[in-house]
Amino acid sequence: MARPIDSTISDEPNRIAIRLLFVGFLLCALVLVVVRECFGEPYPGPFMPAFKGTGLQMESPTEASIILPKMIITFSDQTTAEISQPSLFGYATDSIHRSILFMIVPDPQVEAEEGIKQKFRTWLSKVFPTYRVSKTLASVTVQDDVRKYLHQRLTKLYPSKTPVSLTIYLYKNTFPLADFHKMTSQFISQSTISFHEGA
Repeated sequence: MARPIDSTISDEPNRIAIRLLFVGFLLCALVLVVVRECFGEPYPGPFMPAFKGTGLQMESPTEASIILPKMIITFSDQTTAEISQPSLFGYATDSIHRSILFMIVPDPQVEAEEGIKQKFRTWLSKVFPTYRVSKTLASVTVQDDVRKYLHQRLTKLYPSKTPVSLTIYLYKNTFPLADFHKMTSQFISQSTISFHEGA
């Protein structure tokens, strides 16, 4: 007569493995939280970043603010024209417009970062191509392809003129939640993108 197999002996390695796996998940989660708090969210990552959407920021329980641009085109004949975000960037969502806008000017609502954190972020972006830096630099260098896109877009919108620069003024508009019409505007920054050779 065969002896019955002791199930407690055969299940012991499985129980240990499950416990170790659980502890490993907890440690990984802890490391990810520390990385997110110290260096920002790698994207894509286990924690999805909080998308700003239209950029509404709460200043207090009763007051909110939003950063809005005023964009002025200067042409070769020294005339100027104001252009809106939808006209310049195309008729996409406001959040996409804001993403494009802050690719060419610094986002004043995001704290500039320098030193060891910025170096670590730069290293991460080189090692992991999908890593996105969530902080902005104190200044933004407009890439040649972005400059070329803006120039082509403005040339298409104004075929009879020659655009030489685009100046973007950023304003912080603050308003009480009870009355959106009582808005106060504060100038923040100015950036000029030149299109002519040698700029």
